[in-house]
Order: sequence, then C-alpha cells, then structure tokens
Amino acid sequence: MKRLLATLIVLLSPLFGHSQIELPTVESESDWEKVIITRNVDDIDGLVRVETIVTESKKLFGSQSKLRKKAIDQLKVECAKKGVSIALITLDNFSNSPINNVQIEATLYKHVDKQKLQL
Repeated sequence: MKRLLATLIVLLSPLFGHSQIELPTVESESDWEKVIITRNVDDIDGLVRVETIVTESKKLFGSQSKLRKKAIDQLKVECAKKGVSIALITLDNFSNSPINNVQIEATLYKHVDKQKLQL
C-alpha cells in the first residue's frame, strides 16, 4: 500500500505541482489593475525575468493594511508601465519608527513567445 501511494504521488505531482495562471494582456499603464501579484514561486514557472523593483508607502499614523495596499497598487502601476503582467513579491517589510512604512520588493516576469525568439 505504501508503494502504491508513493507511486501515485510521483506520477501525479506534475499535475498539482505548478499553478496554472492565465496571464492577462497588459499593454499600457491604464491596464494596471489587471497585473497579478503573487508570492507563489510556481506561478512564474516558464516566464522570463524582467527586473526587480521596490515600492514604498509611508505615513505618520498610517495603518499597515492601507500602506500595504498603496504599495501594491504602486507596484501594479510600475508593472503596467513596463508591460509586465505578473510580479513575484520577494520582500514585504513593515516598520514603524518613526513613521509607519511598508516596503515591497518584487521581481517582474513576463511571457515571451518562443516562436518570436527563433530566427
């Protein structure tokens, strides 16, 4: 029974190991709400890394959740400016001295059509 279970896990793991996200088409800054923000490394499997950026939101007596939302919205706008449809958050930091501050670092990824790369 243990061997059967181990065999099933090995055979079925490719089906459940990767997240299947359908990437939206982001063509301009006005498409910023379509950008996907993820923390799951499997979501970027097969995509091409573009760059890493940092966004930050500060406010005296600002709530952590509102500052995080503002920083993520800034991240989405920056992604849309670059034509990127997905970003992987690599750092999410909150500090409250002396001003509340949320800093988010993300690596941007996009899909590249392999047929266009071939000459």
